[in-house]
Amino acid sequence: TAYRRQRQRCIRDSYKVARDKAFELISRTDSKGPSVSFYFIEGSGERLSELLMLSDGEEEFIVLDICGVFDVRDISRLTQLGITSPAADGKP
Repeated sequence: TAYRRQRQRCIRDSYKVARDKAFELISRTDSKGPSVSFYFIEGSGERLSELLMLSDGEEEFIVLDICGVFDVRDISRLTQLGITSPAADGKP
């Protein structure tokens, strides 16, 4: 279908951007559910840092791109917050 072709193009193009911009792969999960990859470019001087998340599930593809003044330590602190999704705790 046209939707499926468009989705495949979006996925392919997103991963190509990650390679072409010289992002560093910092994390990848391929457990049950969607495959999630995090890419990072650390800024210096006038250049901002950029964090790119690509999540490829059966029914959806998510691209999250964050630019700003941060480094790998800041990202690491986010992972220690213990944030869970509403679906993960069994509540509606």
